[in-house]
Amino acid sequence: MVLEIKTWEPRSSEDLEELRKRIVSMSIVDTSSTREATPLEWSDNYRLCELGYSIRSLVVSCSFNEAAVGSCEALADQLVGGLEEDVQSIDVCCQRQSQKRTNAKADAA
Repeated sequence: MVLEIKTWEPRSSEDLEELRKRIVSMSIVDTSSTREATPLEWSDNYRLCELGYSIRSLVVSCSFNEAAVGSCEALADQLVGGLEEDVQSIDVCCQRQSQKRTNAKADAA
């Protein structure tokens, strides 16, 4: 899944890199129970994109257990909730289901 993270105000590249470190260190809550899920698997690659007026967004990607998180939007909501002072919004830019899950759906049809 690819996420575009937008901050409340303009940030330096160093600030956005520090924000990325905070994001990748976060764990998510398993929505199917009250226990904490394992950390997300984050890609080492990321981008800083110019939006205008000196504002940049941070674009990162990760993979996760959909059964534990519920949906991409639920994951984005949890991340925003943990960073609400710094993050204005998180947009889900791209998502891809795991190959196993896709094949299981095709087999059921």
